[in-house]
Amino acid sequence: MAILTKEKLANYGIEVLVVVFGILIAFQVDEWREDRQRSRDVDAALIRMAEETAANLRHCELVVPVNADHAGYV
Repeated sequence: MAILTKEKLANYGIEVLVVVFGILIAFQVDEWREDRQRSRDVDAALIRMAEETAANLRHCELVVPVNADHAGYV
């Protein structure tokens, strides 16, 4: 069995560090991508909520006067 020399041990250590840093970078990039997707999802939900609120307001503006007229008959 060959004895690990300091040079070989240093090379293995460097390789391990490169792999660990690569994995950490990959995790960070994945988290960044997920944050961007969540941000886009939130923006889309806010736009849909604003559109729905505007549609509900238009509907109320049409329905309230009709209901007010009918309320006098009750």
